[in-house]
Amino acid sequence: ILEEGADSNFVKEDGTTLVFDILLFDIDKHMVEIFRRFNVNFNHRDKNGNNVLMKKVSIMEELNYLDQETRNEQLENLRFILTFVDVNSVNENGDTCLHIICKRFGYNDYIALKLFVENGMEPGIRNNKGKLASDYLINKKANFKEESLDILNNPNKYKKSGFWSYLGY
Repeated sequence: ILEEGADSNFVKEDGTTLVFDILLFDIDKHMVEIFRRFNVNFNHRDKNGNNVLMKKVSIMEELNYLDQETRNEQLENLRFILTFVDVNSVNENGDTCLHIICKRFGYNDYIALKLFVENGMEPGIRNNKGKLASDYLINKKANFKEESLDILNNPNKYKKSGFWSYLGY
């Protein structure tokens, strides 16, 4: 269909494109490669300003509570999306993926925080309310974990550190 001239960047009513469909649920890596050949915009934003990575983060389950096999599969999917999406994009609220994770899960998803910081996400970005992602961790005192705050306050310690290979991910 694409070879016959179909619009690979066709925008649906909710502001998403086909890229969202192939990356949000069951990632079809073959289809992604086809879309790359046709210059699909992987950084397209929906009506709320979210790119596909932000949307994925907003619907995913907390990685820390998944069984090892499911967690590894989710980590692989996130790593794959990170290879071609602007990791420091902000939505209409000025939130990055780190803001979204901290708002949703508090400290509970430090695995995702480490993955994103290791892949270049900048925890120093403030949203439209002037808040850092770490501000949302602090606000969740009942679910606070020092390691998560350390990841966001000392990102150079985690960037390209080989942390994942150390854990066997």
